[in-house]
Amino acid sequence: MIIQGNEKLTHPAQLVFETMRDRTPDLVAILPNIEGVEVLSREEQPPLVKLYNRWQGAQSDVPAVVRPFVKKELISWFDRAAWNEETLSCQWEIEAVVGRDCFSCKGHTVITPQGDDRSEFELKGELTIDPDRVPGVPRFLARKLRGPLERFIAKAISPNLTSIASAVQKYLDAAG
Repeated sequence: MIIQGNEKLTHPAQLVFETMRDRTPDLVAILPNIEGVEVLSREEQPPLVKLYNRWQGAQSDVPAVVRPFVKKELISWFDRAAWNEETLSCQWEIEAVVGRDCFSCKGHTVITPQGDDRSEFELKGELTIDPDRVPGVPRFLARKLRGPLERFIAKAISPNLTSIASAVQKYLDAAG
């Protein structure tokens, strides 16, 4: 299942890129559905900066009727990202904290200059679910649900993946 999105920003591409790469934990207050981002490691190998982050989704996003049964680990994930300063791009991969083997989500983000004070954020990725590894779901049922599950998860995570651009826009607007 392809995941994609783009957004125009009214700030220079280099500044947008650096803010996304270096200030993501500062954006948590602006990001919908996110309670926290913790940078677990940062490795600088110019022109690359490699980050390994742990994200915590908001418990309030879980439907109230199932909230008591959903542990925080189920709505948290890791992301590995290689940010390239020369191309203003990022190769990323997301893995679940629980049930890591049941899905794969990876892609790239590019920030493209659109003049001096404008830029465009573009994200493209792919989500694949391994139906045989979905915890708690019988294999025969998981295989039948693969397509609908991928569409549901892609629809759920796409706004979170692209909302970073809106958060950067608001963050930079507030910074003046």
